Amino acid sequence: EFWYDPPLAYLKKLKKPICVAEMASVEQGGSKPKWLIATYRSIRAIHQIKAVVYYDSLEKGSTTQDWRIDTTAASLAAFRKAVAPGYYLASAPSTLAAWTASLDGAETAYLGTIRPVY
Repeated sequence: EFWYDPPLAYLKKLKKPICVAEMASVEQGGSKPKWLIATYRSIRAIHQIKAVVYYDSLEKGSTTQDWRIDTTAASLAAFRKAVAPGYYLASAPSTLAAWTASLDGAETAYLGTIRPVY
């Protein structure tokens, strides 16, 4: 049993879509590429999970924690393989495209600073 099994069992009982928010991995402590492949495979097996947010962040402080997806070429390749079209969307849904078109110049400029990694 994993630590997330009890909350996941509860969420499944609600019969609502589930979003996994802020999941990520660092390179230290194991194989990040293997973790990415296994994690996304597990997510696909839970049909109630409809959205996944990867925490793509570099945190600097007394220690550095690099959660970004492209910390190594192997991790980026594993991520791309794990989210390849088929189960996950290959492009933004039309509702997102419509929202993007409604943004003003400053909002569009800000979004332009976010680097896509897929």
